[in-house]
Amino acid sequence: MERGVDPKMTLNPPETMTFQKIAVEWYEKNIRGVMSEKYQYKVISRLESFLFPYIGDVAMSEVTAVKILTALRTIEVRGMNETTHTVHQICGQVFRYAVASGYVEHNPVWALFSNEEETR
Repeated sequence: MERGVDPKMTLNPPETMTFQKIAVEWYEKNIRGVMSEKYQYKVISRLESFLFPYIGDVAMSEVTAVKILTALRTIEVRGMNETTHTVHQICGQVFRYAVASGYVEHNPVWALFSNEEETR
């Protein structure tokens, strides 16, 4: 870090770091080639089918709990409860990675965890 500027942020300003870009980065570093092929397919297909269409192009700093919940509810109304839970977990993992990497300051998925637990 030269003069207090994070080089990652000058190459990728926060407004250009969309959910999809960070999710793919997380996937490449943590899932692809590390986990079984079946699990790799499950994760990337869940991202592509259920999250990218709703929040993929949104700047990571602009993704809110409401936007995530909207995506999750589109799965839930189909009666795909297990998939809803899995997508929720994947989204949380992506946000934890984003926070740890300095892309965002907070994880909006946490607001949804307590809500999910209360409805069980």
